[in-house]
Amino acid sequence: MTGRDSGLPGEGPAPVDPGRYSLLAAVSCLAAAVAFLVAGLTGAADVTPMPAAPWQVVVPAAVLAAVLSVLRPAPHHARLLLAGEVLAGVLMLAGSLGRLPHNLLFAIVWSLMKITGATPAFEMVPQWGKFVVHLVTLGAGIALLLRIRHQLRTEPGLASLRERRGSRLAPERASGLLRRIAVVAAVAPLPYGVLKVAWALGWRGGFAEDDAFRDVQVQTPGFGDTGVLAGVAVVIAVLMAVPVAGRWVRRALVTIGAVGALMLVPAGAVGCYDLVLTALGFDRHELSSIALWAFVLVYPTLLLWGLALAAETWLYWVVTKRNPAVDGSGSDQAAARGTAKESDYLNRST
Repeated sequence: MTGRDSGLPGEGPAPVDPGRYSLLAAVSCLAAAVAFLVAGLTGAADVTPMPAAPWQVVVPAAVLAAVLSVLRPAPHHARLLLAGEVLAGVLMLAGSLGRLPHNLLFAIVWSLMKITGATPAFEMVPQWGKFVVHLVTLGAGIALLLRIRHQLRTEPGLASLRERRGSRLAPERASGLLRRIAVVAAVAPLPYGVLKVAWALGWRGGFAEDDAFRDVQVQTPGFGDTGVLAGVAVVIAVLMAVPVAGRWVRRALVTIGAVGALMLVPAGAVGCYDLVLTALGFDRHELSSIALWAFVLVYPTLLLWGLALAAETWLYWVVTKRNPAVDGSGSDQAAARGTAKESDYLNRST
């Protein structure tokens, strides 16, 4: 039996060899280490001074993650290795997750300005070098997550974790949770979206300075379009709650939900961090143009929205994965083939 063919009739290729997951994670983490090292030594600027781990922390963490990802531990060391990989991955991503949403936002708005000729309410010039660094680090985090996921499925020393992970939610309970979380995910964008549309239409409430954003119009990037995106988010939340059928629709919704949560949670968390510092008496530049009540309305809402969207996306994936009629797999034979492949792979790994 080879690594590319499980030898079972009708099954096709076997799962990817674990060495490939390890190699992908190692190379990606080393790329992130090099990218952050170059950015740190050259003093590459970022678009916003959002809190983030310094490059002196990120680079060693990324190197450590790369080294740990190629190790194959003895069963009694498997949990220790897993904990090390998780810790190294968290420290590596701590340099990017808080700043990636604003980098992505600046890149999107800049691109829209080039296409439409619209003028933003304030200068939004992307720092492309640092944007690429954050994207490379995010890719390394995803690769490391795939490696950890594979470990949880195949490492003999993690069998007890697999058993605990295998105790799934009952289908009825998962569906009920999905619908309840969907209500939160659909309602949470409304305050933010309504406020942005009101500002786009000329309402001046919520500004700490009289001349702040005085030239804002509906077509100004970051205002009218943001209101539209908030409306789209409500539709996405409803579609996942139904849940809609179709394999490609399912994948598209999961991708949108994951990217949305990745944008919203760090931005909301950083905003809440600023609010805490403000409450403790620190002077925060981020609050200089916007009234405190508007800041309080926006950023906790973004955090709640992001967390609800992340939870809904995960529940939607779980619920539809168990339902062949929804996920488009066609029959229960697909699930049976996946189980047979996993069992065969576990046997070969041990």
